[in-house]
Amino acid sequence: MEKGLEYKVCLCSKDSCEVIVVQDDEYFERKCTIHYHCDACGEDFAILDFDTQEILYLNQKAKKK
Repeated sequence: MEKGLEYKVCLCSKDSCEVIVVQDDEYFERKCTIHYHCDACGEDFAILDFDTQEILYLNQKAKKK
């Protein structure tokens, strides 16, 4: 499975899914983060700490999978 698609919760094409790396993320204590996101619907699936791979945010729908 492609990295991040295990978190995908929308019905949009997997081609709409993107990985965004954010340096100095203001929402997560200025950490460098990885956002798994759908460009088509704007849904965030998961946000991970870049260094530790710890899940900082997991979409509620993904938790039910």
